[in-house]
Amino acid sequence: MSQLNDGPNPLALADSHLPSRPNADSRPPTSILPRSDTKINITSHQISAIDITESFTAASSALNTGQLVKDEYFTLFEAVGALEIMDSKMDSGHLAPGETLEDEYNVLRNLLPEEVIGIMDQILCHEVAWHIGHPLSQTLFTCLYVERLLWPEPKTLEEAQFSRDLNSRSDNPLLNRVLRSYCIATIKACHFVHCMVTGESYYEEEDFTSQLYHRELLPKVSIAEIQTLLDEALSYNDTASISPESKKAIEKRLQFRRSILDALEQDTFPLNAGRTPSLSCIPLLQDIKASSQLGKPVNEAFSTKIQRTLASSVPPRPMVTIKLSDALAHFETLCNDATDVGQILATKTSEELSTAIWVFMSRIPQPSVYIRALVQSFLLDRETQRVLGKTTTKQFLFSSIAAIVLPKSPILEAANDMVESATSPRFQMARLLAEFDGKAGQQYINIFRNACLNRCRTRRTLCHLVLDWDTLQADAEDIDGTLQTYTKEKPALYASHQPTYSYPLSSWVYHHKLNHLRQIIQMGFELSIYAPDEISGMYWFLSYICATHISHIDRISFFLERDMLAQEALSQNSDAPEKPDVKDQADYQKTLKSLFRIYTHLKATDAFSKALHALHTLLLRHKTIEVPQRPYSSDKLRYELRMKPFLSLNVPEPVTFESFREESSCTALSDEEVLEEARMRIGDAKKFWEEVLKAGWSAELAENPELNRSSKEGKTGKTEMQKGSTTIEGEWSEGVKNVIRACIATSISIVTLKKRLDETGGLKGMKVMVPVPGEKGCWHEWWIVPRVLTV
Repeated sequence: MSQLNDGPNPLALADSHLPSRPNADSRPPTSILPRSDTKINITSHQISAIDITESFTAASSALNTGQLVKDEYFTLFEAVGALEIMDSKMDSGHLAPGETLEDEYNVLRNLLPEEVIGIMDQILCHEVAWHIGHPLSQTLFTCLYVERLLWPEPKTLEEAQFSRDLNSRSDNPLLNRVLRSYCIATIKACHFVHCMVTGESYYEEEDFTSQLYHRELLPKVSIAEIQTLLDEALSYNDTASISPESKKAIEKRLQFRRSILDALEQDTFPLNAGRTPSLSCIPLLQDIKASSQLGKPVNEAFSTKIQRTLASSVPPRPMVTIKLSDALAHFETLCNDATDVGQILATKTSEELSTAIWVFMSRIPQPSVYIRALVQSFLLDRETQRVLGKTTTKQFLFSSIAAIVLPKSPILEAANDMVESATSPRFQMARLLAEFDGKAGQQYINIFRNACLNRCRTRRTLCHLVLDWDTLQADAEDIDGTLQTYTKEKPALYASHQPTYSYPLSSWVYHHKLNHLRQIIQMGFELSIYAPDEISGMYWFLSYICATHISHIDRISFFLERDMLAQEALSQNSDAPEKPDVKDQADYQKTLKSLFRIYTHLKATDAFSKALHALHTLLLRHKTIEVPQRPYSSDKLRYELRMKPFLSLNVPEPVTFESFREESSCTALSDEEVLEEARMRIGDAKKFWEEVLKAGWSAELAENPELNRSSKEGKTGKTEMQKGSTTIEGEWSEGVKNVIRACIATSISIVTLKKRLDETGGLKGMKVMVPVPGEKGCWHEWWIVPRVLTV
C-alpha cells in the first residue's frame, strides 16, 4: 500500500503494455557485442580505456526486452539528441554514402537565357509557397543564389553578390545583372511582406511562418537602389544578343518585380482610397504565364542542404514546391484583393465598414495573410492611432453609438471636453464618456480586426470576445446609471409596464454582443463544426438569439421615438427657451431607418432558422438523417460542448439543457404541424431576404439613389485591368441572392416531404443528403438545406 501512496512506479508503467514472457530472465540475452572471452586490445594516446563489455552484458541481461531504464542524470534533451544522431530524418548533418556536406553546384557558372527564365520562375514559386505559410527554410532559402546573396550578411547592396571574392566573380551579365537584380528585388519584396504580417495579428505556422533563421532580408537597402538595379538589368536585356522570345520573357519578369515592389512600398504610405498600384502587375502575370514554356528549370540550384547552415532547432524538412500556374494565380488574386482594399477604405460609417470587411474576408479562397494584415494596418494606424486614417478611436466609437442609440444627445457633444468646471454636469458627462472610451474603444476596434483573422480563428476569438463584452455591458450599466443623474432622464413605461430608463451605452454594448453570438453560431455551420444531427438544435438556438436581438432593437427604437417626439413637441412650443434644430429630427429619422435595416435582417435570419429547424427536426424524427453511435458521450455533454461560449454569460440568460431539448425537439407538435411551421416560416424568410436585398448593403446608398446609380456606373465602367476584380457591393448582393436560392431549395424540400406524408403517412423510402459547406448543393455556407430525394 505504501508504494501506491507514493505514486506509480515508472518502470512498472513502462512494462505494463508488454506481453508477459515466461522465464524471461533465464533466457540468454541476444547481443551484438563481442563475447566476454574475446580479447580486445584497446590502444590510445594519453587516454585510459576500460573494457566494460562484461559488466554491460551482465547488467543488460537482467532487463526484459523493451524494458525502459531511466537515469536521473540522462536528461530528455540528451535522450532526444541521441536519437537524432545519424538519423537522416532528424540529423541535418547526416551524410548518406557518397554524399557531400555541401552542394557542388557552381552558382558562378554561365547560364543560358532559358535557364535564367527557369530559375526566375522557380524562385517565384518558392516565394508564393512562403506566402501561403511554409517556412523560408523549405522555400526561398533553398535557392543557392539567394543564399549567396544573404550570407555572409551584406551591409550594402554592393556586397550582395554571388561571390564576395572580386577575383572569382563571373563576367556573365545574365547572371550578375539580370538574375542578381531579380533575386534582390524578390528578397526586398519578402522583407515588405514580413514586416507587414509580423506587425499585425496573425498565428505563427498557422497563417504564416516568420522565422528568418538568422538571415536579414536586406532591410537597409533602399527601394531606389533596387529600382536602379532593375533598370540596369532591363537596359542590358534590351541590347543582349539573345532570342526575341527570351528577351521579352526576361523583360516581363523584371517589370513584374519592379511593379510588385512599387505596390508593396505603396502599402506603407498614407492611406489612399483610390489605390490601384497592384493592378499593373496583373497583365505582367499573364505574360509570364504565356512565356513559361521558354524556361528550363535548374533543380540543382535548389537544395535542402542549406538547412544545415540555418539557425534552426527543427530537424531537416523536405523542399516545398508548387506549380507555376498556382503561383501566378495566387499573385493575381493577391493583386486584385489589394486593389479591392480601397473599397473598404472608402466606407463612411461603421455599419458599412463592418459589412465590407465581413464580405471581403468571406471570399473563397479567403484573402492571403498579407492582405488581411494590410487591412488590419489600415483599420488602426500604429503611429497616428487613427481608424482608416480619418478619425480617432474615440470619434469612431462615438459615431457608432450615435448611429444606434444616441443620434442627438448632449452626452456625446465634443464641446463637453472643453468644460473645465468639475461641478458642471457636462464636465462629469465628459469624464464618464472618457471612462467608457477607455474600456470599450479598443474592444470595438477588435471587432473589425478579429474579422481579418483566418476563419477558424475568427470564430474562436469571438468566443473569447463575448466574455469581455459581457463584462463591458455590466460596466456600461453602471456608467449609464451615473449619467442619468446629469441628463435628468425621466423613466418610461415599457413592455413590463414598469418605469425604466433607456441605458444607451449598455444597450449599444448588448447589441454588439448579440451580433457576436449570432456570428459564432453561423460560423459554426460554415466551418462544419456541428454534426448533421446537431444542426436542428443549433438552428433553434440561432432563432432564440435572433428573437432576443429583435426584442432589444424594439426597446432601443421605443426610447428613440420617445426622445424624437419630445424634441418635436419642444420645437412646437413657442415658450421654449431653446428650440431644437430641424436637423435633429433628421438625425433621429436616420437612426430609426438604420435600426429598421437591422430589424429586417434579424427577422429574415430568424424566420429562415426556424424553417430549417422544423425541417431538420422532422427528418430526425423519422430517422432519415443518420445519427452516429456515440458510446462515450451523451446529449447533455454535447449540449454543454456546443453551448460553452454562451453558458457563462449573464445576459442573455443561458438556456438549460432540459429547456433546449424540449423546445428544439418539438415534441408537442405532430409531423403535419411541424411541416406547416416550416412552410410558413420559409415563406416569411424569402420575403424578408428580398427586402434585405432591396434595401442594399449601405444605408447611405439606399437613401441616395443618385449615389447608387453612380456606383453602378462605376462598376460597369471598369478599365481592362480592373475587370478581374469585383466590388464588395456585388459580392454582398450575390451572397443575399444565394440565401434566397437556399430559401427556394428549402421550399422544394418541404413540398416533397409534405407530398410523401400525405401519400404514405411517413417518410419511408426517402433519401436525405445534408450538404457540406463548399459543396455544389450548398447554396450558402450559413444555411444547410437538406436535399430530399425519393428512392
